[in-house]
Amino acid sequence: MAKELNPDRLRDIRVKRGMSQSQLAERLGVDGGTVSRWERGVARIRPSALRRLCEVLDVSESDLCGNGPIPDHLIPRPSEEKDQMNLMVDPACRNALALVAMRYGITRQDIVEIAPLLFFIAAEMSLQRRWDVLCDSDHMHEDNEAALAEGESIKKRDLFGEKRLYWPRDDEKKNPFALFLGRALYDVQRGGEFEGWGIGDTPRYSICTEDIRTYLDEDEEATELIRKGCVALHEMPHVVRKASPKERAEWVHNKWKKWARDREGALDMDAVLKAAESISLQKSEDDF
Repeated sequence: MAKELNPDRLRDIRVKRGMSQSQLAERLGVDGGTVSRWERGVARIRPSALRRLCEVLDVSESDLCGNGPIPDHLIPRPSEEKDQMNLMVDPACRNALALVAMRYGITRQDIVEIAPLLFFIAAEMSLQRRWDVLCDSDHMHEDNEAALAEGESIKKRDLFGEKRLYWPRDDEKKNPFALFLGRALYDVQRGGEFEGWGIGDTPRYSICTEDIRTYLDEDEEATELIRKGCVALHEMPHVVRKASPKERAEWVHNKWKKWARDREGALDMDAVLKAAESISLQKSEDDF
C-alpha cells in the first residue's frame, strides 16, 4: 500500500531546510502549484515523486509520512539555518544565473552558495598569474618604479590594479582581473565573451549563448533579448518553459513588445540593443 504524505510534515521540513515552495519545486522539476497542493493536502503524490522528494529534502519516507511533530534529528542546529539574501542584481546577470542553473541541472541557490569559493579561487589564480609574469620579466631585476608598484599591488591583493602605475584608469581592458577572467572564459567556452569589468561597474559577459539559441528555436533576436537582460527569464511561466522552443521564443518577443508598448518604444532590433544598454544599468531585486 502506498504511503500517504503528511502535508504538515512536508511544510515543516521544507521550512527547516530553508527552501521556499518555488525553490523546492525547481529542484523537483515540478511547478510551484504542485508543492502547494501537496502541502494543503488536496493532491496525492505518486510513489516516484515521493522518492524524489525524499532525496531532495534528505529525509526518509517515514519522516515525510509519519504523524506528529517532525523528529528532532530533522531540526537543524542554529549554524545550519539559512538566511534570505536581498540583492540588487543586474538583469543580464540574473538571466545568466538562470541559464547556468538550467545548463547543469542545479538551482540558483546552489550557484550562489558556491560563488564565494569560486571567486576566491579566481582571484588567487589571477594574483598568482600576475606574480609569475612579474618574476619572469626583465623589470623584476631592475630598480623599476612600475615593477615595484606592481609587486605592492599584488601583495595588497589589488585585483583591479588600481595601484599599478602603468595602468591607465580610463582603460578597463588593462584591468588585470578582467583580463584573467576573459582568458579563462575563452579557454572553457569559445562562444563565451567577457566584455569588461571597470572599477565600480557591473561585469559584462556572455555565457551559454548556444544554450539560449537552442532553447529559443535559434531565434537570434530572442536570444539577444535574453542575453542582454531585456527580458527576465525567471518571469517565463512554467507552462511556457515546458512548451516548444518556438513558443518560448514567441513569449520572449511578446514580453518585449509589451514592455516597449508600455513605454511607447520602437520595436526594431536597433532600438532593442540601445534599450538593452540602458536596461543593463538598472538593477532588479532578487531573493535567494
